[in-house]
Amino acid sequence: MDKSKIKFQEIINIIIYSTRLGFSISRKFYSLKFIDRLFQVILPILESLAGAALFAEIVRLITIKQNIINNNIIALLGLEFLFISLRNLSFELEDFLRMRFNFIFTEKMFAKYIHRLSELDMQDHEDPNFKTLLIKVEDVLSWRGIAIMDRVTHMTANIIGLTLLTYIFFQINWLYLIIILIPIIINFFINKRFGQNVYDIWQWEGDEFKEATNSYSSLKDNSIITELKIYGFGDFLVQKFIKVTKKYTQKLVKQANQKYGFTIIIRFLDQLLFSLIQLDLIIQTIAGNNIYISI
Repeated sequence: MDKSKIKFQEIINIIIYSTRLGFSISRKFYSLKFIDRLFQVILPILESLAGAALFAEIVRLITIKQNIINNNIIALLGLEFLFISLRNLSFELEDFLRMRFNFIFTEKMFAKYIHRLSELDMQDHEDPNFKTLLIKVEDVLSWRGIAIMDRVTHMTANIIGLTLLTYIFFQINWLYLIIILIPIIINFFINKRFGQNVYDIWQWEGDEFKEATNSYSSLKDNSIITELKIYGFGDFLVQKFIKVTKKYTQKLVKQANQKYGFTIIIRFLDQLLFSLIQLDLIIQTIAGNNIYISI
């Protein structure tokens, strides 16, 4: 098996480690981030069910020529308003919670990193590969570590949300469950492929980019600048940095374009399938087929 492939057990280990790290950094904001993401998964479905039930109830009352303002209508309106409000609130809170958690993450993790850096021996600093290693570590601390934790939070919330939705729709109609799972499964494989490709680019082809970045950083060193003036290799470093950066970013952009192109299609398919389910729920309710969900 290709060593670059991330095994399922490694994914589980990453989820467990990231979750523990998240709680150790800020139990409050990590928990709120998770709950917020869970709401984003579940609330659109509940909102759709409430909307379909409301519309069907209105049609039913009009059909039998009764007053459309009754306790059922008021309750369904209240539910739909509640789900819409919570969904909008969850999206508004997402950036705020991410920002607060990221501040705490940066403060605590960089403090540990600087403390560990101060304890290293001189022979470590003299290692020619040491600066490349530092760039990789700082890359993880600056954004990659946070991005991984965000992805783990989303993945865990999606799994729990999917479990709850499976329970709900299996009771209503198991065909709904199959229809809902189609875009979710496709999206899972798209994200898995994208994540694997980006990981491979960063892990196996990113060293040259990090060395170029290291060369750029070295231009701030007075001794390097002196040698640059004497030997005149400044233009070489600049051209190398431009060439390597362009090559590296082009590969990442290509993967991102492919992923988000497919994602747009999946989102459209997802909305189309949910609309068809809503329509079927309305038709069933009008036909007198009551829908119950036991708890």
